[in-house]
Amino acid sequence: MPNSKINTPAWNDFASTLIERLRHHHGAPSDASHTPSDLDELFTKFESGKDVERFGQVTRSPLRYVPARQVLIAIRLAATFKSPTAIDIALQCGALTVVRDIGVVDLTILKDVLSICFPRAPWQILAPDIVDGALSKNAQARLASAITDSFDLIEPVLIMQTHGLSLPKHLTAMVPPVFPMAPICGDVLATLLHSGHLSDQITDPVALRAALPHDDVLSGLETVTACAALRAPTLQDALIKLNAITKRDVHSTGPRLEDMTGDTLALSAARRIVDDLKLWKAGKAGWDEISRSLLLYGPPAPEKPIWPVPSATARGSPLSTPALAHGNRRDIWAICCARCGPVLLKHDAMRPAF
Repeated sequence: MPNSKINTPAWNDFASTLIERLRHHHGAPSDASHTPSDLDELFTKFESGKDVERFGQVTRSPLRYVPARQVLIAIRLAATFKSPTAIDIALQCGALTVVRDIGVVDLTILKDVLSICFPRAPWQILAPDIVDGALSKNAQARLASAITDSFDLIEPVLIMQTHGLSLPKHLTAMVPPVFPMAPICGDVLATLLHSGHLSDQITDPVALRAALPHDDVLSGLETVTACAALRAPTLQDALIKLNAITKRDVHSTGPRLEDMTGDTLALSAARRIVDDLKLWKAGKAGWDEISRSLLLYGPPAPEKPIWPVPSATARGSPLSTPALAHGNRRDIWAICCARCGPVLLKHDAMRPAF
């Protein structure tokens, strides 16, 4: 019987190139006269049984020197741009390119990967300010100002648009190339596994791909969660952990929107919000293009959490449960989109949530 074949992603070679650049950066010292440290010599002897005088002469560095999150982000970056050709176009004089749908927690790592993989790129990278792992209060205004200032220069510009931020109208009117940041999916994780310490345990790529959770579930994973799940001594353990993390349990997560019946206004509104968020997660709509929001406000009542929780858990939607200021004891539960955020920021009781 002929062996099954798996379709290799079109961006696979590009991802391999970026991973090799990360390996070279982390594993090979730039100074050829570098003397190996005791740790370098210990690892070298452990792996090959041979001593070396110049570790910097090794062209392919072990993946242990490359942070796992950087590797995963590099693979997603390759899946985002598809090929080096898109990068070449983005580096042309006067080019202006946008990468959207970037998680705030991934922004710093993404910028590091770009600087490592494209050290000589002449582009100017514009990104919002991050303070204590979250967008700064004036991130929107400062990014808009930086984008406006960049028009005075002819250098290529790469704009990092994170969740919750919108682009200036004068920029969107130019219709620049926009690349949705590729989410975590089966192809991305398979590439990660093939490039890591578990690669020698992969005997059947088709079976590996089939053993991974569905893309709809994987797309909701954060980078650190995926890397933690794959941190295992064996491939089987890694897959077990990954499936355990992504497994849905309706009994442990409470009520779910898809389990509810009826056509009331509130239920219909919640369904429309989830539909919008599904388009966003699939990369078919930008975060700033989502216009529906749900705000439940009023005296304390046990039924209020019933609507936001199943709506948020239905598709991994963001749920905002703000801390209330000034002794306000009212419950405020919201499923928020980018357009709703600026309005809610004007309310003192809502400000801590954003």
